[in-house]
Amino acid sequence: MLCPLSEVFDSRLRRGPNKAIYDITVKANDPSKNMIKGYELNWQQSLDALLPVNGFGVIANYTHVTQDKSAKFQLRNLSENTANLTGYWENSVFSARISANYRSEYLQNSADSFFARETHIVKDRTQIDVVLGYTINPQLSLSFGAQNITGETEEAYYLKENIWQMTAVTGPSYYLSFQYKL
Repeated sequence: MLCPLSEVFDSRLRRGPNKAIYDITVKANDPSKNMIKGYELNWQQSLDALLPVNGFGVIANYTHVTQDKSAKFQLRNLSENTANLTGYWENSVFSARISANYRSEYLQNSADSFFARETHIVKDRTQIDVVLGYTINPQLSLSFGAQNITGETEEAYYLKENIWQMTAVTGPSYYLSFQYKL
């Protein structure tokens, strides 16, 4: 017999639907293990010495992660390769950044995606993001951001690339934020 969760875990009574008191004394964790190895490379470089205008620069990073493919389970949502490249210009009042963000394919199951059923593999993709900032005074600043400005889709397939399973079309998203420092 199914009952509402509030009946099973009533914090005042600590009783189940049949008025019995439950005392849970054993943790049930999966004893499986998987080894993850990887590295990350980062570089941030101001271009002030190379250009006639100050404030320009580049930020780059790359991450490579591997997991034991023979383990009993595989970590989901783990891309083997990710990379970001950002060009920026900033001074004490204005800032602008444009970033390309790459993520290699990764595994999902039904806990991660409604369409995954057994499992599916989300294809690699690159999206472009932009952030513009304006500092009004030392306490108040605002920024405008646009994510996925090229409208990249997220596609997934089942085991083989020719067995399409899902395409998510979210398009670009935008935000405006205000920050006030006390």
